[in-house]
Formats: sequence, C-alpha cells, structure tokens
Amino acid sequence: MFTHAKSQTDKPSILIIDDNQTNRKVASMVMSKVLGVPLDAIQFATEIDSAVKAVEGKIASTKRSFDFIVMDYEMPAANGDAVTLKVRDIEDKYGVNPSFIFSWSTVRDWPGGEMGKPYEKANAILEKPIKQDNLRHVLIENGFENLLPQQPSTIPTPKAG
Repeated sequence: MFTHAKSQTDKPSILIIDDNQTNRKVASMVMSKVLGVPLDAIQFATEIDSAVKAVEGKIASTKRSFDFIVMDYEMPAANGDAVTLKVRDIEDKYGVNPSFIFSWSTVRDWPGGEMGKPYEKANAILEKPIKQDNLRHVLIENGFENLLPQQPSTIPTPKAG
C-alpha cells in the first residue's frame, strides 16, 4: 500500500522535487487541480539534500512519508534514480509505508530516448509537461480513483414538479 490518504476528504500529502521553478509551479497546479489539494499544502524541494530533509521532516512530524512524490528525472546534482533510492532508504530506515513516486521527464531526457517502465523503485512515469488527463489516468491505473474529487454530473437533474 503506497498512499496513506484513504479518500478524497483525507487530502494526500505531496512533495514535488524539481530544480526548475516553472516545472514546480506547473506540477503543483496540476496536482492541486486533479487531487483537490490546496496549493499551499504542496511542499517543494529543489535538489537531493532538500528532498531528503523534506522526507525526513515529514516522517519525524507525522510518522508517515508523503503520499505522492513527483520528481524530475534529470537534475544537476542527481537523477531520479538516485533521489528515489535515497527516499526509499529513508522510508525503510523509519519503517513507514512508501510514497508513490512519479518520475517525470521529456522523451529526449529519458534513458533510451523513449518512455518506458518505471526505473528502479519509482512507481510511474509522467511525461513533461505534466497534463491533468495523464495524471488522472496514472492515478486511476494504480488504484487511486478514490482520491479524485467527484466530477459534477453533466446530466441535468430533473426539477421536481
């Protein structure tokens, strides 16, 4: 079991790791819109050290890791493999349920030049720029549809009468 949030009313915790401010902003807006999480509730890290501190801090204060971590595959000091392995080591050390980790990249950045199976211990791959429909699809495909806000019905409700 990856996520700690059980339903849409129990908002998932999110950490976005990317060295690019625009990417962090876009990812946070999409995650917020798709999962119904307030923007100010999403945490950010810009490199491996701040990501490690964020994960350790979250575990120390709540006894659980983040529900979702979205990270850039290519960053100046480390790639997504290194950051993912570091996060998994911390989660193992403290004995908490693991985060569901999305790695994101452009096709040209991805090892082998094409999107494929998740590497190492990440759980899913998202292509940059992150899009709402792609994120929704990955969440549903991995059993997190219960965390998605209910979409309003497009069928008009008959008036009593």
